[in-house]
Amino acid sequence: MAKDSTTAKKASSTARKSKSTKAKSPTPKKSSQLTKSPASPKTVTSSSIVVHIDEGELLARRIAELMFTKKAYDVTIIDVRGLSDITDYFVICSADSDKQVKAISDAVRDGLLLDDEQPIYVDDREMTWIVLDYVNVIVHIFQKERRAFYGLEKLWGDAKITHLKDEKDLQLVSPQKTRKPKSARA
Repeated sequence: MAKDSTTAKKASSTARKSKSTKAKSPTPKKSSQLTKSPASPKTVTSSSIVVHIDEGELLARRIAELMFTKKAYDVTIIDVRGLSDITDYFVICSADSDKQVKAISDAVRDGLLLDDEQPIYVDDREMTWIVLDYVNVIVHIFQKERRAFYGLEKLWGDAKITHLKDEKDLQLVSPQKTRKPKSARA
């Protein structure tokens, strides 16, 4: 009987050793880093707040950021996931002139080209309305009057619509208010 218990101890000790010699998981990343796994959305962690952002939303935010570099205004991101099969997001902006419409289009295309993103379709025959198709995101750059005429936001009234005034609205996590420690409160 003593032999059986000794044999069992050796067997369990061997099993533990073989488990511990298996490849260890990679070290966890710092909480403030962006992490990405091939099939999952990106995750941004800041202290105790976790925000999940999919590839389409990241691209839409990047496009909006590039639009602001050329003084685009009334920038709007429309989330049509679940409402449309053609795309996940529309990014729409306004410009005052044909030259500004072209400049915004060039800024978006050039900026995304640096990020290895190319549109699968470009419609720039008219300088009053340019369309760039990035599959997950379709970009509409309008002259103010043309945008008012077509009213795409009204067309997608059931979608989640995010209006951006400037680059500050693109922040992923709003800064938290700081509180005085209890000992400092009177």
